[in-house]
Amino acid sequence: MRTFNIFMFFSATSFFHGYIMLAALYMATTSVLDPYGSIVLTHPDHPGWKLVVPKGRVLFILFLICYLGGLLLSRREHNLKSYWKSFTNGVVTRSGLEYFNAGTLGAEALDAIKGERVLVGIHPHGIYPIAGILAYAGASPLLKRHPWLRIRPCGASIIFKVPLIREYLIWTGHLDASKRTMSKHMAKGTDDIGLVVGGEQEALLTRNGEETIVLEGRTGFVTLAATHGYHLVPTYAFGQNELYTVNQTLFAGLRATLQRKLKVSIPIFWGAYGSPMPHPVQITLAVGNPIKVPKPPAPSTDKKAPKWEPDPELVARLHAEYVAEVKALFERHKAAAGYADRSLKVVAAGGGHKKGGKSKAE
Repeated sequence: MRTFNIFMFFSATSFFHGYIMLAALYMATTSVLDPYGSIVLTHPDHPGWKLVVPKGRVLFILFLICYLGGLLLSRREHNLKSYWKSFTNGVVTRSGLEYFNAGTLGAEALDAIKGERVLVGIHPHGIYPIAGILAYAGASPLLKRHPWLRIRPCGASIIFKVPLIREYLIWTGHLDASKRTMSKHMAKGTDDIGLVVGGEQEALLTRNGEETIVLEGRTGFVTLAATHGYHLVPTYAFGQNELYTVNQTLFAGLRATLQRKLKVSIPIFWGAYGSPMPHPVQITLAVGNPIKVPKPPAPSTDKKAPKWEPDPELVARLHAEYVAEVKALFERHKAAAGYADRSLKVVAAGGGHKKGGKSKAE
């Protein structure tokens, strides 16, 4: 069962499994129902015209219209209405935690802000940000130590349009990573936010044996935290870059262009023994010291008053503290996580690996 769950939801081909299931459903409905007759469609103005459609295909087409309509029009990734606690705490997420022997380091740092709302920054992205499971799975050691956390991970809009992956994400409480959606939930002050800060650009920088994150110049998440008074919690997932064997040379230019146009990374990679299954590498989420964010002023009762925004100097200071703490937590925990020989490169968006293996790093 564990292997099946990993293959379905965490493997290199998981983005295609929903489409395969739709194809299987089509074959099942047509093979079972088509022999029982057809539905004949006619046109009153053209007596000689008719369209004969087997019943199985009619049923599948109706299902597909309803499903795609919901996929395109539903706002479940914006409102958490499909969050399914028993699924989030169930066998699928437990399988992920067990397969990757997922654990934490430094989680006691959060004792200082117990009960307060946080924005958790997760680094690095890797091919798939699988380490995020430690932020939402009910059996996660992080949530067992800090049950007051209610982390809602956020993902790119496009992944909520992929069948099966969409269902997994909305059932486990993921939100669309748009500024509007995150801000709406943070304004309520009832949920924490989890965000893979480096995004798809960082995914394209994933290389085995290296640790590179996109963080310089990325201040939007800090502005969001300062606007709502959410403390910033940096984390680093050791092992994330080793889950797949990554090839950086094939179609590199084309993949970079698609990343810019579609805002999604398309790396070339493979897993254990050349299969879609990720390597069973241990994931260790190291938690940094919280960057405490001052509370914002109370909202004005005057609807015409300009919306309050944090001072740019405050944002710059908080961002600098955050970057420094990411570097510090990496150095503090890398030996215990089994990566004592690694060094961390922090680059700006658009920077990273260039020809000859050089990096625009700090």
